[in-house]
Amino acid sequence: MFLSVSRVLNILIRNAGVMTPPEGRTKDGFETQFGTNHVAHFLLINLLMPALLAGANSERFS
Repeated sequence: MFLSVSRVLNILIRNAGVMTPPEGRTKDGFETQFGTNHVAHFLLINLLMPALLAGANSERFS
């Protein structure tokens, strides 16, 4: 996981996703496309938010 290597993340581009996957469900019960394209991105942002905030506050960009 990223946070085990670094505490600072300066940028995050979220462009991964699926389109018209076979009908199915994630482990949490969401429809596959919704779970992959929306819920997974939401979770990723929330997990990385401390590192993103640290990157925004780093002196390198002042």
